[in-house]
Amino acid sequence: MSRIRLPVLALVGLLGGCEAPPPPVEQDAALLVGAAALLAPGAVPGPLDLPADHGAHPSQGLELWRLQARVEETDGRAHLLTLGVVRLTLATPPDPPLSAWRGDRLLWGWSQRLGPVGVAFEQRRARAVLGLAGARPDPPRVWVRDWTLNLGPGRPPWRLRFEDAAGRRLVLAGGAPALGLARLAATLGAEATTAGPQGYLLPGLSVSGRLLVDGRPRAVEGRAWFEHLWAGGGEGAGAGLRLTRLTLQLDESRTLACVELRRAEAGGRPIPGCVLVTDDGQVRAFRRRELRLEAQERGTHPARWRLEIPAVALAVALTPWDDAPGPIAPGVAVRVAGSAEGRVIEGWGWVESNGPEQRMRGEAE
Repeated sequence: MSRIRLPVLALVGLLGGCEAPPPPVEQDAALLVGAAALLAPGAVPGPLDLPADHGAHPSQGLELWRLQARVEETDGRAHLLTLGVVRLTLATPPDPPLSAWRGDRLLWGWSQRLGPVGVAFEQRRARAVLGLAGARPDPPRVWVRDWTLNLGPGRPPWRLRFEDAAGRRLVLAGGAPALGLARLAATLGAEATTAGPQGYLLPGLSVSGRLLVDGRPRAVEGRAWFEHLWAGGGEGAGAGLRLTRLTLQLDESRTLACVELRRAEAGGRPIPGCVLVTDDGQVRAFRRRELRLEAQERGTHPARWRLEIPAVALAVALTPWDDAPGPIAPGVAVRVAGSAEGRVIEGWGWVESNGPEQRMRGEAE
C-alpha cells in the first residue's frame, strides 16, 4: 500500500503574529476546518515512545494538543466542548535573534462549546517569546497567554488539567492505554514507518471541573478524550484522496476510533478500519472486511454515517448534533445511536474529513 501523504497546514497566515489584530471568529473557524490536515495520518506513523512522547517535540515543525468532551451541568444540561492548541514553527531564527519579539514559534489556542444556550467560541494566540506562550517537554506543559494545559505523567493513570484566567478549570483522568496512530493506521493495511506524523489518542477519560456558561461558572462532569500529534510538515495530498476520521464515545466505558481512506486511483473504493478501546485496557482492531462504514450523505463534511461491526454486534447511525452550526474546529459534532452486543448505544463524537467531496456508495468518481 502506498503511503498516505500529509497535506500542509495553512497556518502561516492564520497565526501570522501576535501584533496583528485577530481575524473575525467566523474566518478563524473556517480556517480551523482547513487545519484538519494535521489530524489525518499522513505518511504512515511510526512507533510510540511513552512517557517521552507525552512531552513537547520542539524539533518538529507542527504540533497539536486537543481535548474533546461531552459534559453535563448539575441540572443535566449537556455541552460538547473541543479545545486545542497548535504550535507552528515558521523558520529557523537568526543567531543571535534580532529582537526578543521575533520568535519563530507561534501558538494558537481555540475552544468551542455547543450547548443549550448556543455556541461559544474563544481563541488565544501568541509567539513563544517573553513567556507569552510555549510548550515544555518536562514537566509536560503547554500555554498560550492565560490558557495553561498541564499534561501530567506520560503513563497511566493519566491526569491532565486545563485552566484559564476567566475561571475555567477542567481535570481529565483515566487509566486506559494510549492508542498510537500506528495502531490505527495498521487497520488500513499499511506498514508502520518512522516517516510522517506521530501521535496518540487517550480515550475514555473522565472530565470534571468548571465552565463559564452565560458568563457564570458552572460545575460540569462527563467523558472526554485527548490527542497529541506532531510532524515535521508534509506535501499536499494527491488528487482524489479523501481521508475521514471518526472518534466516537459509545458509552461510559468504550471509545471507537475509525478511519476511512478513499483513493481515486483505486476507483473510489473506500478502505475503512476501526479500533475499539475499553476503559479496562482492552484494545481490539477491525479491518476492512470486518466492518461496514457508509456515508449517508455527500458533501465536504458529511455528518450522517452508518457503521456496523458484526464481531461485536455493533450497528450505529451517526447524525448531526442538535443545533450544531456546522464544522467545529475542525470536524462535525454527531450523535451516535444504535446497539452493541444487545445494549442500547446513545453516544456522541466527531467526524473529521479532508480531501475531495464525499460521494455516496455506488457513485462514479
